Amino acid sequence: TLRKRSLRHNVTAGGIFSVMSAISDNFVNPLAIYLGASPNLIGYLKSIPQLIAPFFQIMSASITDKLKNRKKIVLASILLQALIFIPAIMVALYFRNPWLVLLVFGFHALFGSFLTPPFSSWLGDIVEPEIRGKYFGFSNKVSGFVSVVSLIAAGIILQFFTDRGAVFVGFAVIFLIAGLARLASA
Repeated sequence: TLRKRSLRHNVTAGGIFSVMSAISDNFVNPLAIYLGASPNLIGYLKSIPQLIAPFFQIMSASITDKLKNRKKIVLASILLQALIFIPAIMVALYFRNPWLVLLVFGFHALFGSFLTPPFSSWLGDIVEPEIRGKYFGFSNKVSGFVSVVSLIAAGIILQFFTDRGAVFVGFAVIFLIAGLARLASA
């Protein structure tokens, strides 16, 4: 049935999303540190997007109610979140400014938070109440496993390039992987 296909697709998409999430959650601060970010900037990098994100979720919920098309909002947000890795790669390779890391990954976080209300409500409609615990448990198991493997692989890739004196190329490569994974998770 369509519902079963949607559930399977969501588990797969969640696993692919975990590749992006593992990289963006764990390698942004190291990039900023390599670029000479101050402790204050590192604090801003983690806190400012989290402070602003709830307002984007409120705005997203309102827009979702008006447009009545969760799929379009989710897909547009995923596309924007994937495309933000292009400027992330440019920062790593060319601009090398820690403040630009804050700007780029601030937008990354905002696009991610924008899709949360429509995606969560959409998923709530797809996953029947009697299977939610089992389904989300399995989905989170898959995502967690993929996340750990992705984190290790990204670390190996970054170390490979660091050993060759090309740490910023390493960051660009892992951000490229993250962006492609986010795009593939749509």
